[in-house]
Amino acid sequence: ETSHWQTSKNQHSDKQAKKDTLRQENPYKSYMENKLPDGSLVNVNTADTATLMRIPGIGPYFSHRIVSYRERLGGFYSLQQLHEIENLPENIGDWLYIDDSPCKKLRVNHASLKELKDHPYIGYYRARAIIDIRKTDGRVQNMRQLLFLDAFSETDIARLEPYLDFN
Repeated sequence: ETSHWQTSKNQHSDKQAKKDTLRQENPYKSYMENKLPDGSLVNVNTADTATLMRIPGIGPYFSHRIVSYRERLGGFYSLQQLHEIENLPENIGDWLYIDDSPCKKLRVNHASLKELKDHPYIGYYRARAIIDIRKTDGRVQNMRQLLFLDAFSETDIARLEPYLDFN
């Protein structure tokens, strides 16, 4: 006949055995099972956050940052643009590619001050300069016209070119 103490002790050892089994499972292994295999490539301009989170080193925080920045830009035209996202793992480019689809264009002569300033490469002062040209000249003709403004450097123009539409 088993005493209450022995039954309790047996139940305790069963619970301990289960805990030990759980501890032995590697949480990193189950995490990595959902990750993409080496050599996989993801289109950074079409991937959603769930797909981006399958890239090793990318969790919810960075996947959201990538998608958010992509939407603010109008799409990526170069993987180098990913370096503009603070603290993103350096090897992220090994997992991503960009197809040849064009970036979303910002209609310079029709966009509001808010639409212009919200673009990461424009901001308030450059947006204000564009609005001022539209007020004085009626419209911005091309990229070269922006070069005459103090607010735009040649580097700024080169970064903005894929995003601006002057029609």
